[in-house]
Amino acid sequence: MNEAVRAADIVLLLVDHNEFVRLDRTLLAQKIVHDTRGVWS
Repeated sequence: MNEAVRAADIVLLLVDHNEFVRLDRTLLAQKIVHDTRGVWS
């Protein structure tokens, strides 16, 4: 999943599965992020 986030320009979070909760948030820097679950806020 880290590789997919690195390659993405936009990250859209629609579910709050553990894989997303544990994601290294530094990977989200310089990305357009829309978190519909409040996991990364």
